[in-house]
Formats: sequence, structure tokens, C-alpha cells
Amino acid sequence: MPASMLTLGERWRDYYMAGMTLLHILLGYDVAIAPKSDLTPETLLQVLRDVAGGVYQPAHYFSVNPDGAPRFALLPQPPSLAPGTDYLLISLNALTARGQFVSTRTGGIVFEEPIWAILAAHALSTMNNPRLALPKAKDHEQLWKNMALAVNAVRQGTYKPQDFFAPIAGFVPPATAPEFALLTVTADQLLSLRIRGAQALKVTAPPTFFELFKADAP
Repeated sequence: MPASMLTLGERWRDYYMAGMTLLHILLGYDVAIAPKSDLTPETLLQVLRDVAGGVYQPAHYFSVNPDGAPRFALLPQPPSLAPGTDYLLISLNALTARGQFVSTRTGGIVFEEPIWAILAAHALSTMNNPRLALPKAKDHEQLWKNMALAVNAVRQGTYKPQDFFAPIAGFVPPATAPEFALLTVTADQLLSLRIRGAQALKVTAPPTFFELFKADAP
């Protein structure tokens, strides 16, 4: 049985490098970067933890790329889902306003791809009050389109996390700091999550509630 992957398939690495390029722009680091080792979802998790914790060091993960900054192009719409396929999601243990009042166990926020996850980790590292981490969009299609708006804002020097992320209420107890992990979900579960923006996912017993976006376009 093939291993689960992010919905982008092999292109998730392009989005990882795109997200890291944006992060380097925001932090004032060199954008001419090349990964020091093979990119894996576990590497992504470690980077997210470092970024959110304010301890990210480029030299731990990248060397100088003599060819300049990575080039990337975003997909115009969300990747299609293959029935019967399992997918990986990136989870963040952020406690949302909605998550505080659901009747089931709450797990936090999930991301389909690296860019929103990296930008959320950056927003958390700024220690804003309130903290920001939940992407804002009127629906899943808009969430994907907003990514291009965020990319352009970073490039133009006009990016503000509050334009793209809603506040969180803290972190899912007993945690007191951000934690990133990987979840495996079915195509049907992910489709429901895309439609509703929030969904109880059968990743544990009983199912756990996660949010993909807050219905509020920037």
C-alpha cells in the first residue's frame, strides 16, 4: 500500500521551498537557498517547530544556492482528491474560538500544504496579542486563492499576518506552546473538511475536531 502524501503529491516540496523563501524575506535572511538534505514531511515539522518557537536558524537546513532563490508557481486551484486515497495533513494544536465550544474533543487547525503552515508558524513567532494562526477565507477555493495574495504581499513588503489569519485562543490543553504533527485522513474526510471549513476527523477514537479555515475573507 503506497505511503500517504500531502494533497499536492510530489509538488509539496515546491511549496515547502516557496514557503521558506517567503519566510526568509519576512525575516531578512538570504533567499538564495538550497536544502542541505532530502525534504521529508518530518523535516517540515521540525522547521515549523523552530519557526513557531522563534529559534529557526537557516544554516541548520539550507546552504547557499549559487543559482539564486528557488523559482515556484502556485496551482490555480486546490488539488483534486482521489477516492479511496489517504492523505497527510499538517496539524497545529491551536485552540480556536469555535473549537472551545464543540461537543467533541478538539485538536486544532490543519493545513493541506506547507505555505499556510509556514506563514502560521511565523505569525505565532511574532507573539502578537492575540496570537494568529487560523487562515481566513470564505471557502476552500478562496483559501487557495488567498495564497497568491499572501505571496504577492510578502514580495511587495506589505504583508501583515492579521490580513490572512484569525486569532486563536491558545493551545489545546495541556500544551502551552505550539506543536505541529502529521495526520492521516481519507479523501472523504478531507472533502467534508474542505466544504465545511471544520470537521470532526476520525484520526482518533472518538473523532477529533479540526478547522481548516475561518469563514472570513481578508
